[in-house]
Amino acid sequence: MKITRIRLGKLSVPLRVPFKTALRTVSRVEDVVVELHTDTGAVGYGEAPPTGPITGDTTGGIVGGIVELIGPALVGQEVDDFETDVHGLVDYITTDDFQIHRQEMDVPITHTDGCGMVLPSVSKKNFMVRAPWIKGLLASFPFDKFIREANRRDSTVNHGLIRDIYGQEHDILAEDIQIIFTKSQFKLWSHYSSWEEYRELFKKHGCTAGKCNTEDDYIPNAQFNYQMLQTLDDMSDEELEELAAKTNDSILRVTSDRDTMLRVFGATKYNRNKNPFQECLYLYPELLQDAHSRDVLRSLKNKMIKEARGGRLDVKGKYLFLIPDLYAACQHWFLGEETPSGLLGDGEVYCRVYAGEPELDCLRSPHLYREHAVRRNVCGERLECKRWFQTDAIYTSSLDTISKILQFDK
Repeated sequence: MKITRIRLGKLSVPLRVPFKTALRTVSRVEDVVVELHTDTGAVGYGEAPPTGPITGDTTGGIVGGIVELIGPALVGQEVDDFETDVHGLVDYITTDDFQIHRQEMDVPITHTDGCGMVLPSVSKKNFMVRAPWIKGLLASFPFDKFIREANRRDSTVNHGLIRDIYGQEHDILAEDIQIIFTKSQFKLWSHYSSWEEYRELFKKHGCTAGKCNTEDDYIPNAQFNYQMLQTLDDMSDEELEELAAKTNDSILRVTSDRDTMLRVFGATKYNRNKNPFQECLYLYPELLQDAHSRDVLRSLKNKMIKEARGGRLDVKGKYLFLIPDLYAACQHWFLGEETPSGLLGDGEVYCRVYAGEPELDCLRSPHLYREHAVRRNVCGERLECKRWFQTDAIYTSSLDTISKILQFDK
């Protein structure tokens, strides 16, 4: 599938009530809409909001960048990531009237957008990587095991053969390839003639790569924010009280309960970057009775009350990596399946962190739209998923439009 044409449109919608921050007052929501056409008839849409005071991007700058730089580089390129058409109910903006139409349709989704794979023998944890022109998530997944099992089922075919974005064929097992980057992660790949050229220049110029945001052994609970809260506009008072119960309890106990005080101070075994004061409190909790500690606690309590009124509520939720069904990606790459079945169906996710929870509300921060992607967690009932999904991430289905709903890349 090749990109053949790019169209641009502009939206400008007045707000009934101006939106004010410390940096600006917004009276209109403006957006640049991008429409990509391909030789298969599939059409993709994207958007780029100009937020000059924050990012420096203006409408003219965005349009100019697309017309003069990005557009010419995209037209004619192959789309090599794991992409399929996913059928679902969507809000569709037409270029005829730029109005929102809710309808069922096929949506082209690049499931591996920003996501590559690393063998568990290299890292059992998911992590982010940064290198010259390369960035994104490396998800721990045993793609070597997938290939070996496929070879055992059919020994007449070497399922480990795959072509890179330059057309060069590689044998995953014979070459002992341990990391697979996807095309979407290699931002300026078209400026190199091959991966080998990139590697040689990387070494010649003394470049380095960074590994960051490695998945922690202990993942603390997160907080609900006002964006997520304001989309729940049909909540009853009883439901709101239930949602705020944990926060209210912490506020009531913060000056009387030792464990709550230590947690609020960050003086716990899970904080691996404790400052000297936190370390002292952790080793000698009796310091909580010190006059300075009591003064700080009162300030922290007032801060907790202020944040709670602003929608920051303690909930049973965590910040986790979102990972596509990489089993389906391997079916696509190594078995040649155009629309693979994967291990997860539409409306299903897998998350072992919440093994006992049958449903999960999957959100992103910042929360960008009204939808709460409530999905069925199949952890505990799908043994095959346990074999392949071996980290604390949320694994999403390649048959689901969840990546478009939450507008995430990896």
